[in-house]
Amino acid sequence: MKYLLVIVALGLSSCIPEERIWWSPNGEFAVVITDDQLIVTNQHGEISGRTEVRRDIVPISASWLADSSAFICVRKRKLDRWQEMKASIPASEVEMVDQMMPTVLPLLEVAARTSTDVKNLEGFIAGMSEHARSILICAIMRSYEADSAKTLQALGKFDSLLRETDIGYEFHELCLVQPNALEKPRVITASLIHAPFAPLVSPSSRFYACLRLDPEGDDAALEIRSVDQPDQSLIVSGKASIAFDWTPDGRGVVFMSPIGSDNGPLYTIQQAEVLTEKSRLLGHDDLKVKTLATALCPDHARLAVLPDGRILFATQSVQLPAVHVDGQVDSQLYLLAPDSGQLAPLPTAPGALPAFPGHFAVSPDGKTLAVVESNVDAVAVVDLASGRTQLISEPHDGWKCRTLPSWRSSSELTHATIRDGKPQWVAWTESGGVRALSAQWPETMTKGWLEKSEPTKESP
Repeated sequence: MKYLLVIVALGLSSCIPEERIWWSPNGEFAVVITDDQLIVTNQHGEISGRTEVRRDIVPISASWLADSSAFICVRKRKLDRWQEMKASIPASEVEMVDQMMPTVLPLLEVAARTSTDVKNLEGFIAGMSEHARSILICAIMRSYEADSAKTLQALGKFDSLLRETDIGYEFHELCLVQPNALEKPRVITASLIHAPFAPLVSPSSRFYACLRLDPEGDDAALEIRSVDQPDQSLIVSGKASIAFDWTPDGRGVVFMSPIGSDNGPLYTIQQAEVLTEKSRLLGHDDLKVKTLATALCPDHARLAVLPDGRILFATQSVQLPAVHVDGQVDSQLYLLAPDSGQLAPLPTAPGALPAFPGHFAVSPDGKTLAVVESNVDAVAVVDLASGRTQLISEPHDGWKCRTLPSWRSSSELTHATIRDGKPQWVAWTESGGVRALSAQWPETMTKGWLEKSEPTKESP
């Protein structure tokens, strides 16, 4: 289903390297989301603030403002009472739940009677659009709060779905957070059905790009919104992916849009100007989207826009029609100049990079690339001008990467590695080597940053 695009954005898919670390543009602080809490550290890994681990507030992703004064953060919320929920979401969404209430118990009774097992009933709910599913689940929770006996009776033999569930009203909110006041965020927007995912702030203004699920069709839309005026928004594309970035001037966005299937593997790379020279949001009628290229990304879609405007992405190089080839076809990194349309492969040596080098982070000056892959925990850096590649963190037997590297500055990269048999966070520079950042942290905070493969059982 198309909301799988957002599962990746949320970090719910644990089999690929995830974004957990966001350095401020000035390199002084990092926001780290780990172990269901948000922490702020300095360049030495010393923690200056952290949120409590709470059932009702789970941080998901973050992005710093251009001046490093604050960051925006997406959080998943869970509330126990409808009155709290009613005060937290827009009035229009409250009205949708109100309209659902008269039909929720009859609907549950019919679904329970016609379902053969729990999976069948869950499939009935999962088959709805994201919009309808969110409203229905909220209405079920509200019915259960008002009269638990009646609601359980409507579910009949499937009442364990509620008896064994952590009951609560779930929604998402996007907040503006000061690094020295983590417990006092300012809520910018909150929604039951229009949840923002993977926000990315413009490098020159207080606008941010994010993904939002289309309530009806479950496509992921790319939207531009204002940090200061939540009502200002512009939908750039009704069908986008997690792969998007701002242009260097902060006025345009480049993004990958899936062709046909919900999450690829075929994408178009598109570009659109979204802000005026005075940093005002364009109207929908003034929006012009230009298609730049097509990419084949069977593993994971990702792109980055360099300071000189070129676009970096990974793709398989194929021509259609094509003859079937047994085995895996390796992908390659390419640089695309949007103005001239010139497309050039990154001149790396054969075998220097993973078969699909789509998990990468570009240094702030656009000169160096850090690459990881999901099947091992090795980290490589690539000089984008020459293609020279060096392995800065050797692979450790049985360990897999689950954390994207993050650049503190153009010369210092932070990444996860194995030290003393356990995942730790370290910083690397070409001139100074490696220094530990998380040595004084509790082990649980970095436990999931790399994954240990379970040994396979040999057949007798």
